[in-house]
Amino acid sequence: MVVASDLSSIPFFNCFEAGDIKTVVQYLEKKTLLQGSDIFHMGDQGDHMFFVQKGGVDVILDVLGREKFIISSIEEGDFFGEMALLDDSTRAATVIARENMELLSLHRRDFFTIYEHYPATANLMLRTIGRSLSERLRLLDEHFLFTEGTLKTLHTLKEKGEYHDRYPDIAMARAYELELIDCLVNLGEHQTFESGETIIREGEFRQELYVILKGTAEVIKNMPDSEQLVIAALPSNTVFGEMSFLDREARSAEVRSCESMEVIVCSSDKLASIAQSDITLLNKLYLNILRRQCLNIRLTNKLYHDSKQELIDLTTFPDDTFA
Repeated sequence: MVVASDLSSIPFFNCFEAGDIKTVVQYLEKKTLLQGSDIFHMGDQGDHMFFVQKGGVDVILDVLGREKFIISSIEEGDFFGEMALLDDSTRAATVIARENMELLSLHRRDFFTIYEHYPATANLMLRTIGRSLSERLRLLDEHFLFTEGTLKTLHTLKEKGEYHDRYPDIAMARAYELELIDCLVNLGEHQTFESGETIIREGEFRQELYVILKGTAEVIKNMPDSEQLVIAALPSNTVFGEMSFLDREARSAEVRSCESMEVIVCSSDKLASIAQSDITLLNKLYLNILRRQCLNIRLTNKLYHDSKQELIDLTTFPDDTFA
């Protein structure tokens, strides 16, 4: 049986009040694992998230069934497995116990019981998970998306015009339910941008969410060699700016208009005000954002995985393409 004191060493629950802790502990289960145990495999159907009471795990990406890459390590007090719990999809990586472990697990059905019946507690959980997902996506961007092999994959696909054909789910990462688009439009401020104008600057500390009403934009990453790489295109009726909204960190890329645009800009303070009137709607917005972040993480993992498998011929690129 899990008791309130079991959660004291897990930072995830630091901002929870006594009532929130009482709600959560009734749905948690204890698990003990030996060193080397497989907690789950890449591709498994997932239905639990886990909190580490004792020990640590390695998160592994398996390429071609031969090479294994440790993409992160999860330590005592951390949590993992939340992506499959949020979006009811398969595991994005393999997780193995690095040492003897004690875990607390939360089943998907119980998470959504809390979501439906204890919205204030659910809001705390969603916000904490959101910060973690955003931090993870930033880490993936830095370590995977901009490795030489992945850059060459992007270059090849874009030169052949095959990027969106190869990764058709990319648009889904920005596709929000109409009800939530309407919510953001009603709360936000209408702004216009001319072609070539910068909407978001990489490195600035701002937390607004943006909805494109009209026009298109591109997401640009400033590379260490001073080059700029276009890493995504944003059509109308899509949302961007989620990462900094979730984790309150600096913007990770630049967003620039491709043509005259109409945009709704929604501040985090405006969104927070929903909690006073309709926390259920706010939770629905958070859940939608988190599911899109999960999809972004999966797409980045897939891109990195594919670049490792294809062993791209370096001679097909000009000598100075990736100098």
